[in-house]
Formats: sequence, structure tokens, C-alpha cells
Amino acid sequence: MAPMVGVLCKNVDMTNGKDRVEKNAKAEWKVFGKRHIYENHWVNLDLVDVQSPDGTRFEHHVVRMQRVVGVVIPNHDGRILLVRHHRFITSTWGWEIPCGIVENNETAIDAAAREVEEETGFRPFGLKPLLAYQPCIGIADTPHELFVASGAVSVGEPTDPTEVERIGWFSFDEVKELISDGLIHDSPTLLGLFAAASQSGVYLV
Repeated sequence: MAPMVGVLCKNVDMTNGKDRVEKNAKAEWKVFGKRHIYENHWVNLDLVDVQSPDGTRFEHHVVRMQRVVGVVIPNHDGRILLVRHHRFITSTWGWEIPCGIVENNETAIDAAAREVEEETGFRPFGLKPLLAYQPCIGIADTPHELFVASGAVSVGEPTDPTEVERIGWFSFDEVKELISDGLIHDSPTLLGLFAAASQSGVYLV
């Protein structure tokens, strides 16, 4: 595999390792306003009046959704807790890390702990931030924050049995097989597992 080559752009200041893009950079998009199209508890849809870097002006659909958290949970043997979901949108079954939405009165870390317990019946402990990202930043604003736990203790049955078909604990070798077999599809799970595995010196692809 050829080595990756970094390209330094004239409009980027790399001081202290941080990208600081000038406001008048040629690649910057301009926003003139927006029209609100639809809103409910889960999703907002806007038409935003924008001008692209080549000067073309048009209305761009923008979806704004809620803040999402996910948790990678290992046990004492290093096996990872995953839940099996059916996703009707893609008509697929797959294994995922516990994920959910941050409610208005919650912190991200509290929401992460709650979602794990609701979906699995396990209470995670030692939660630490793993990474934060936007999964589809070209059209949607939906901040995702992932955490990694030190472990988890069983506190009973899942309180929301309608979400999950079953749970399982998987080694990184087994996770690698699930990915290879197309049984892990979603970005929180893939990114969370890649990050947690790399911290242990394991590479899943």
C-alpha cells in the first residue's frame, strides 16, 4: 500500500497542530438564510439558501437530528457487549453497541449509562470519552459521542425489551468476523469498535 501523503493548503494555518481556516478561503460556502420545512421531537428539516465555492446559489436540504451517544463495553475477559437489532429502514439485522439519544435534562455520559441499562440490563462503570464525530456532515447535523466503559455489572432484565432481540459478548476476533460477514453496519458501532480495539493494539480491518 502506498504511503499517505499530506498536502498543506495555503489557506490553512497548522500552528500547534490545529487547522485554522481563513474566513475568506476559496472553498468556503456562504449561507444567506433558511426555510423551515418540518419539525418533530426526532428530526428537523430545513431548506438552506447557500452559495457554493464556484458561485452557484441554491437551496440545500439540511437535516438536524438529536445528539446521540454510544458505549463500547468490555468485560473482564476483554469481550465486547453487543446487541442485535432489526433495522426496518435497511431491512437488516445487525450487531451494535448500545446507543441512544441524549434527553434534554441529561448529560451525554448519563444518557450513555441509561441507554446501556435499558437495552441490556447491565450497568456500565468507568465511562470515559472515546471519540466524537458527525456521521453525515454533508447533509445532516447529528452530533455523536462515543464512550468506552471499564466494565459492567448485571442489574436485571432490560427495561426496554422492544429495542433489542438479544445481547452477546464477543472477542475482537469474533467482532472481526462479524464485520467481514456484513453483520455490523452502523457507524457508531464500527467507529467505536475500531477505536477501542486500536487502544488495545488490535486492528479489525
